[in-house]
Amino acid sequence: MRVLSGIQSSGKLHLGNYLGAMKQHIELQHEHECFFFIANYHSLTTVQDPPRVMRLCREMERVRSQPFLPKTESRKGLPPLVIEEHEERIERPARLVRTAVATLEPTAPFGWMVAAEAMRRGFYEASHKAVVGDGGNWIGPLADFHFPGWIQVLDFLHLLVHLYAAATAAYGHDAKKAWGAYVRWLRWAWAGEVKELRVGLEEECRRLGQPPPQASESDPRRILSLTLEYIKSNEQRMDYACFRGEGLPITSAAVESLIKQFNQRVKGTEKFWNKGGAECVLQIRAAYLSEDDRSERFHEQRPRGRAVGRNRKNLAA
Repeated sequence: MRVLSGIQSSGKLHLGNYLGAMKQHIELQHEHECFFFIANYHSLTTVQDPPRVMRLCREMERVRSQPFLPKTESRKGLPPLVIEEHEERIERPARLVRTAVATLEPTAPFGWMVAAEAMRRGFYEASHKAVVGDGGNWIGPLADFHFPGWIQVLDFLHLLVHLYAAATAAYGHDAKKAWGAYVRWLRWAWAGEVKELRVGLEEECRRLGQPPPQASESDPRRILSLTLEYIKSNEQRMDYACFRGEGLPITSAAVESLIKQFNQRVKGTEKFWNKGGAECVLQIRAAYLSEDDRSERFHEQRPRGRAVGRNRKNLAA
């Protein structure tokens, strides 16, 4: 497989860049033919400082081009984040094959589809099993019902977005304080120190006060309150230090990119579907995006019949 991916050099590197792109770039280059680029010209739309863009490009290239080194090899030049990740790193199993399911049906039928695919793939016999979700209130019950005993993991990138929104809401236009709070909360989350994170958010909620019943979605009090509720409802899914130690995934980045590939086919301008047609297209798309050759096998084995062409009306009669 050929992989093309890029990153925009418009700001200092942070944990989101590392988890969302660069870590995957490092791992994918050993599995596929990869082409990675830095969109430095695109950065000029947001950073009007060419020398700064070049510095950021060099920094990204230095981090991205460093493989994970054995402990006996030199680590000179590795950024602190990569060194820390390497020291705690436990090799996870290589991804053998990716398969996908999709439907327009509600959560319950979709859950059975996912469970059937997991059964077909032999996931229930695995020694380490996890369900990664974005914290939606429908994912937990679905995982409890179809995957009892599996470890449930809150996608770290979704948590990162919530924490950033809460930090900027808490300190308004004081960017320095907002960034300090965000980094502090992010470090607690990354270390699995959920109690400290929850206490920190509770202090900010008390400082700003409770949101009124009719508070708008942009009200800082409402944003903080919703973030705190999000943390409380997913507290058992945030032991990231333990998850990393077990070699479990902590982000749903691969799934998010897969969803975009579904959306490219069924969403967009001048695309209109009836329910039956859209469902059929989703099944075809899922087969096409699955890496187990199910689409090719179907087309090789499907019964042949004349759907169009000469004499089709005579056949129907």
